[in-house]
Amino acid sequence: MTEPTFHSNDTPSRAGPYLADPQVGVVQGSEPARPVVDPVSLCAELGRIVLSDHSLDGVLRRVADLAVQAIPEAEQVSVTLMERGQAHRVVFTGDLAVDLDERQYSHGFGPSMDAALSGRLITVEDTADSLTYPAFGQQAHRHGINHTLSLGMTTSPQAAHGAITMYSATPCGPFSQSIHVIATNFASRAAIALLNAAAYAAATAEASQLRQAMISRAGIEQAKGILMRDRGCTADEAFAILRDCSCRWNRKLRDVAQAILHDASGAGQ
Repeated sequence: MTEPTFHSNDTPSRAGPYLADPQVGVVQGSEPARPVVDPVSLCAELGRIVLSDHSLDGVLRRVADLAVQAIPEAEQVSVTLMERGQAHRVVFTGDLAVDLDERQYSHGFGPSMDAALSGRLITVEDTADSLTYPAFGQQAHRHGINHTLSLGMTTSPQAAHGAITMYSATPCGPFSQSIHVIATNFASRAAIALLNAAAYAAATAEASQLRQAMISRAGIEQAKGILMRDRGCTADEAFAILRDCSCRWNRKLRDVAQAILHDASGAGQ
């Protein structure tokens, strides 16, 4: 599996989502503590995202931002969308999440990948002694991460669409069951927001393609008209000329049509 190329090369910030403006503090050292926020209000915030105001990446960034606020024990978070079994789009809240997640994407194995593909909740309760993910656990432990929580984002039991992974450096044990409940509820709401955003992005892209197709079709029809006028041929013969030029010049039909329109415009001046 090739490494994904969907995230920015900008320097990540531990104070906010990777690819986003810093907005969230980190509970560590002398840095300011994150404010305690009601998880219910954060889940409700997911439903207030205006899709027309955000790209799909922007919605991913917002989900990562809210996830860090919802789970104070999560020092860093990654949010992954899958496509045909591979990581397609990812947002991180820090460089450590980048390192730990991208290793999974390159190997096709790890808690984030497994949660995304299965739609399940997967925990690594002690990264220093993980039987299921020993290589990942040792790497995470070397970087100070003691336990992780990965949640698949689904809309039905059979349809996994991505995952949220939370990385914690707290030494007081794995994520509690109450945190599991909060995180699971958040992930289910986030899945709906992301799927709506993905559908909106796909519809917008399709509309753009249709507009481009209509523009191309109009250009081809105009070029046919010019050929019919200049060569005294029929519409079918004019199209055959365009198609022959496209094959001979190894150019798209719309580009050949645009060249004819450009020449006609220049000749008329």
